[in-house]
Amino acid sequence: MLKRVLSFIFAAALLISAVPPAKAVMPSYLPTRSYVESRFYQSLLDVSLTGNYRADLVNVALSQVGYHESDEGDHSGSGIDSEQNYTEYGYFAGCDGYAWCAAFVSWCARQAAIPKKVIANSLVARAPYFGVPFFDKAEYTPLPGDIIFFANEGEEWSHVGIVLCTADELLYTVEGNSQDFTRVNAYKYTDPYIKGYGVYAEEEDVSALIGRPNLFRMDYDLNGGEGERRTQFTVSGAPLIIYKNQNDEDSTDDVIKTRNLCWREGCRLAGWYVRRESDGRWLTTDGEWETELRIANKSLEREIIPDNARIFPDESWSEQDFDRFTLFAAWQNEESGKYELTTAFIYNLDSLGRLNFYRDISEQSWYYADVNAMLDAGLFSGVQAHVFAPEARLSRAQLISVLWRMAGSPAVDYPTSYSDVNPGDWFASPVCWAEKLGILAPVAGDIFEPERAVTRAEALGLIYSYSVAAGKAECFGDTVPVELLRRALGFCDMADCPPELIDGVLWALDTGLVEGSVHGDSKYLSPGAQLDRAQLCAMLNRFLAKTEA
Repeated sequence: MLKRVLSFIFAAALLISAVPPAKAVMPSYLPTRSYVESRFYQSLLDVSLTGNYRADLVNVALSQVGYHESDEGDHSGSGIDSEQNYTEYGYFAGCDGYAWCAAFVSWCARQAAIPKKVIANSLVARAPYFGVPFFDKAEYTPLPGDIIFFANEGEEWSHVGIVLCTADELLYTVEGNSQDFTRVNAYKYTDPYIKGYGVYAEEEDVSALIGRPNLFRMDYDLNGGEGERRTQFTVSGAPLIIYKNQNDEDSTDDVIKTRNLCWREGCRLAGWYVRRESDGRWLTTDGEWETELRIANKSLEREIIPDNARIFPDESWSEQDFDRFTLFAAWQNEESGKYELTTAFIYNLDSLGRLNFYRDISEQSWYYADVNAMLDAGLFSGVQAHVFAPEARLSRAQLISVLWRMAGSPAVDYPTSYSDVNPGDWFASPVCWAEKLGILAPVAGDIFEPERAVTRAEALGLIYSYSVAAGKAECFGDTVPVELLRRALGFCDMADCPPELIDGVLWALDTGLVEGSVHGDSKYLSPGAQLDRAQLCAMLNRFLAKTEA
């Protein structure tokens, strides 16, 4: 496992070394005063340019998530009810007051220091105007940093945005002028609204260079259990936009369900409600908290948050206390007219204003920081909605999958010899990858035993084996340092470690991955103890910290 971590670190180091040193954004023009005084300008200045066009374009775009068009003369991005199209991006492009999706992409390219010969300035959402090669969606698989073009039915070109990432069979984008906001949206690859992609740079995966410390990913059950779960990204301090149905009256159910939007059979979406669980109060659009839902209903004419759920997951919610919040969708039955609330999402804010959307992870837990670090790195995910299961035993399949993610989730096109691993299994690709690398051996015959619990020694042995196979660590062989042997023999249960795993345990001691425990006058390594998910997070986080220091 540690071995897998090492691979990830080296891969990241190679990737980073391939680009020039990071530098701060320098605006390419003289910004307006209202924009300079806004939080979006500071977010822009916080971006560090890597020199990689794809990564820099996405990171600049992310810095603007939450920006809302304003009235004439106001470029602060703080408009709410305005639909007049006045934005900093339109001001920059010379089209202030007009549709600004193309101006936003152009602005991002200039602030990312991308030459105009690579991405040209454009006032319209057409690939030729941006000067980028265009690929139809049917003939190209998008990557982070691509420009994405959209077309409504009957139109040749309609809208443009930037590809953020791909995950869970969905494509995520950053778009300007998306319901008057700059925001992150999600689509299926086959969405008829997508026309294709503009590719202006080498087709490489730059995921390791993309992302900001305050970028959160949250999973929602928007449809009360009747539809697909959705994943939404938001930036701390920016509205978390959750869709209301945007379809026209003559749109079909298929269009609604395909386009992502919220739907529930026989109902219409009436609005969104947020409840603070410490006192049961309900959030109103002016940021106040009402004791009774009916009062909030009355004051807001049924829709506590009409149109969109503008949720601000940051310290502004924490003036009184850091708490748990529940987001509800309000549905009106089309036949009876009655309203029903369904839970869309539950999450917590910790004392740092950080989102914690797992019900079984407390800020007081010893592993809280370790688990969150691994979640941020994308190496772990929950076992189900809102459940991380920190103390659940770690299976062989889970361990190999974490290592595979650390290696960048390499594509696998070769079979496995294990009879209990089928192509459709969620762990099939990681197991095939590990077997080809030579770090796995059958437990008995051709059996992998994916659900068997992993011991501490076995986990360390796998990580060590991977490190050696990848050329990132040397075999100890007969050259184990005397001082390291002396340390190992100081543990009462070192003899319990299987001989074939001793090198991995010694390596973990040498790198500081494990330290053992003290009981009375004796020290223990517990090599045969089952490893749980939180313990693995702690191991990996400790190792990454030591390696990156």
